[in-house]
Amino acid sequence: KFGNKVTANFDMSAVRTENEDVNIFNNNIFLVALIMPAIYDDYYSDGRFALGKDGRNALAQISQGGFKKDVVNNFSGRIAVNYKPIKGLTLTGQAAPTLIFSPSKQFIKVVEFTDALDASKKVSVGAQPASPSLKEDRPYFYRFNGQFVANYTNSFKDKHNLDATFGYESN
Repeated sequence: KFGNKVTANFDMSAVRTENEDVNIFNNNIFLVALIMPAIYDDYYSDGRFALGKDGRNALAQISQGGFKKDVVNNFSGRIAVNYKPIKGLTLTGQAAPTLIFSPSKQFIKVVEFTDALDASKKVSVGAQPASPSLKEDRPYFYRFNGQFVANYTNSFKDKHNLDATFGYESN
């Protein structure tokens, strides 16, 4: 409160959301699970990942195929100033900026499979990328909302009421 005629309000908020997930290159994990018969191994007896069906070993992809990480940072604020020049009339100006930062990172790793009988012999797999890759994105967004509202309220002879509102908003 800045006197009898001017008041102000200020609000702020911050929200952070993080999402981390495994990266399944070019496959839907549920589809792979449905089409993968149980006769295909996921591990060899010595602990190495087995080739699966045509290189589609979902367990190997989940544990060693990379990751995806998304973060959303949302900062917003609002300031409103109310001015009452005469009885019943309130003029309100409001500014509300919003900043959104949304970095993301996706790492795709090639899972190496070896021959079941010879651990030194690598097996070529067509269901994977040719090489590892890293993709990062750091977009940001800015929104601004401005409002002006004039509100008039008056009562006449305790029987009649007059309420009028005029406003303008810009996004």
